[in-house]
Amino acid sequence: MKNKKQNEWINKTFRRNKTLKVLLLQVDGRLHTHYIIPAGKNNNEISIDERRYMFHSDHVYDSGGFKTVLFKVEDANSVDIKSLNIRDHIPVYSADDFGTAIESEVIQQFLKSSKSDTPMMNILLFIIIGGIVILAILMYQNQSDLIKLINELRENAGLIGG
Repeated sequence: MKNKKQNEWINKTFRRNKTLKVLLLQVDGRLHTHYIIPAGKNNNEISIDERRYMFHSDHVYDSGGFKTVLFKVEDANSVDIKSLNIRDHIPVYSADDFGTAIESEVIQQFLKSSKSDTPMMNILLFIIIGGIVILAILMYQNQSDLIKLINELRENAGLIGG
């Protein structure tokens, strides 16, 4: 197993122009990727885990700079992805509509969560503003006392200094 992975790494890294990227679709839906150099009379045969597969040149497509072929594990012939009818799948949303729906849902959840905290936030805001107003009034009322204190400190500083 280790040797097989090393060979695939060497194929992927150093023999890129000869290597075929094989996507093998398992029965349970998993997709395994293999990097193999084709063999056979027309270089259209590959072997994975002692199973032999044959691909057709018109089933090859480009994926990340590799010639790529798709196989189902139980089928010896390659799958023509061009013949797969993607239109059979009717989307509920287009990709753009889905993105817009998700963003809208996130915004709605954010607003909903912020609305539930609004009464508490308003109360805190009024307490803070009230505290600032009361502090300003107290400072204004004691302004004359502060001026007297500053004048006394200046007189005392004059007595000490000179």
